[in-house]
Amino acid sequence: MALAILPAAILAALVLSRVPLCPMKNLLGIPCPGCGMTRAFFALLDLDLSSAVAFHPLAPIVIPLAVWVLGRSILVSAGLVSPKSVDLLSKAPKWIWWAFVAVLLGVYVARLAGGLGGMPDPIDPSRGLIGRAIATLFAS
Repeated sequence: MALAILPAAILAALVLSRVPLCPMKNLLGIPCPGCGMTRAFFALLDLDLSSAVAFHPLAPIVIPLAVWVLGRSILVSAGLVSPKSVDLLSKAPKWIWWAFVAVLLGVYVARLAGGLGGMPDPIDPSRGLIGRAIATLFAS
């Protein structure tokens, strides 16, 4: 049971400690397609739907899906739920998932262009690990 909860506990500790979790932002200095999702999660916990949508327009859809997938995985790993039990998400046709990816990428491009409220984090490649490494190489 403890091994099943360990990944969720580590993730919760990282989120609560405010450690930047986004590899894309850390490496490239560019927000990822899910930028703002963690802040939107906390806004949803406070029942603040308008702030959650401001942080990421797809948060009211993505966060419940992620909670379901993570929660079900934990319950299956802990032996509390049978892996063969009905998982409604696995019954969805593949085209729905591809459409969802297309919408997520469309929202990402729109936000990068300043639409839908823009990105909650700045776009600054010089602050990413790669940008800083390049700047250090060419510094005189």
